[in-house]
Amino acid sequence: MNYLYSLNKDYLKEPHDIDYGLGKAIFCEKLYIQVLQELNIDKEKVVHFSFLYEVKDLAITEKIIKNLCLNLNELGHEVRSLQASGILKLIIMEIWYSLKNFYKENERKKAMRYLLELMDNYIVIEQIELMDLHFKQHHFREDPSKSQF
Repeated sequence: MNYLYSLNKDYLKEPHDIDYGLGKAIFCEKLYIQVLQELNIDKEKVVHFSFLYEVKDLAITEKIIKNLCLNLNELGHEVRSLQASGILKLIIMEIWYSLKNFYKENERKKAMRYLLELMDNYIVIEQIELMDLHFKQHHFREDPSKSQF
């Protein structure tokens, strides 16, 4: 069974606020334990981190991003459950923030193109595009030297 779906099922048994703070950190810790296990990466090789953008080894970060995207792509109708619970948005944002390690502040379009190239699941693509549209309507900065992530 896809670890993302399993994590979502566990989350739904005992939901907590995952938008920020401790709830988000707890969920992300569970998520990254699963990712590291699936990739056979020793937790000792990765300095403790709560969020993906904190991983200092960019090769490991890239492997994690690709693994998360692969698992999102493998989800069929189950992705709707992740979408309804808010887990899908959280995972997308974790991936998105980590792309700051690979792209400059003014390379938002390149980062978005890269992320969409990794995706095959039309529901996930639709969610990314909706989140991007929201950003452009409410948070986009005319000055490209300002953070666009």
